[in-house]
Amino acid sequence: MAALDLIEYHPVFQVLICKACKSCFQTSISRHIRLKHNKARYTYRMLRDYEASFCRYPVITSRDQIREIQPPRSGPPIKPLQLRLDGILCLLCDPLHQPYICRTIRSMRDHMHAAHQHPKQDRPGRARGWKGRQGLTLERWLQNGAVSAPVACQSFFSGGSLVRYFPVSAPRSDQQARPGSTADTEAAGFDLRFQVEAALKEIETEEAEGGAAARGMSMLAPAPTSEQARWLQLTEWTRFLDDHPLDQVARLIDLPVGTTQRIVSGWTSGSQPADPVSDPPLAYILESLDRLLCFVYRRAWKKMGPDLHFCLWGAQSTALTETVFAAEELAAAVRHKEGQERLKGLQKSLDDKCLVFCISLLDHPLYGDIYDSLVVGFTAVLAIRETHEGKPLKRPRLSEAVSYTPHLSAIVKISQLLVAERALLAVERDEADYPAQAYS
Repeated sequence: MAALDLIEYHPVFQVLICKACKSCFQTSISRHIRLKHNKARYTYRMLRDYEASFCRYPVITSRDQIREIQPPRSGPPIKPLQLRLDGILCLLCDPLHQPYICRTIRSMRDHMHAAHQHPKQDRPGRARGWKGRQGLTLERWLQNGAVSAPVACQSFFSGGSLVRYFPVSAPRSDQQARPGSTADTEAAGFDLRFQVEAALKEIETEEAEGGAAARGMSMLAPAPTSEQARWLQLTEWTRFLDDHPLDQVARLIDLPVGTTQRIVSGWTSGSQPADPVSDPPLAYILESLDRLLCFVYRRAWKKMGPDLHFCLWGAQSTALTETVFAAEELAAAVRHKEGQERLKGLQKSLDDKCLVFCISLLDHPLYGDIYDSLVVGFTAVLAIRETHEGKPLKRPRLSEAVSYTPHLSAIVKISQLLVAERALLAVERDEADYPAQAYS
């Protein structure tokens, strides 16, 4: 069974680790596979038997006990846990106890204030910037011997309140990075100085834009215990969009510039096109469909933009090719000013082929990665927000659950409309005697 490669038992710490998530999980094996990896081709019995194969191992199941496991500091990284190379280690904590490690300046500043009574903010009137009113910055911590950075670290859990980092020995190529020096980007995975400067600039921008409220709005990576972190863990957007510039990814769903927005005629109201003025909700739904088609055309046909993962099945590739060729044929007929009957026939053919293609996208079997599906990938790109309350953000960020609900609702509604229209097309083509039979 292919799923045998998904879960690994660590005999030293007696924990189960998911190789795909690179972390421990909080549910049973079968439930984790069904919910997180969409292993639809495995039956309940198969997953139950696979889970039973681990019964012979002594396994720690308590989440709190797993979180408190403290591996030796000089030990190698635990495979297959995610290895982080941007950790900040507090040197003021008792070395005999669990060391405190975080990956952001803000978290370390909160720890310094709570555990070691260091001020969060200097006296008013001091200069802003690297050594200004941000209190003990990372550079000052390094100079005072309060912290060590960067350090390699890992956590048994990848999100939520169960995250607790512990230090491990870095790979040989990563040990060249030292406090106060610039790490080799390819070896250590990041530039420490750049990271600190970017973080300080971000904090200054947050204060200028309105304090605590603005701080929560401009952070791309939320606190591990926040609702947004749990939401991102559920959607796996960060895994799909990792290493891709969000501003460039967002351009993949832009509507064509310089053209009137296309209204999909005949799909929801007979042969008459939908009127976005008289039916704003329908116009919003159709705009979501337009953006989906733009995304698919740019990524799957033109291979434009960042190299986001997707996988087209045979029926989808065929339907996409037929749809593009039908659109090109209609465009050529319009340029040559052919007769209205000819144009109507080509338009009807394009509508039917586009409908079949959309249904093929929705009917994507999720046997492997959920982001094999272009529709699922589109939902992640749709979550990128570049404005807030009409004002542009300093950098794009991902939508929260509440603000994303209208997008998700539009996708569900347009899917329902497409399925209903495809059933009518099946009757028209004599593929079924009545609409309900098309999906029986």
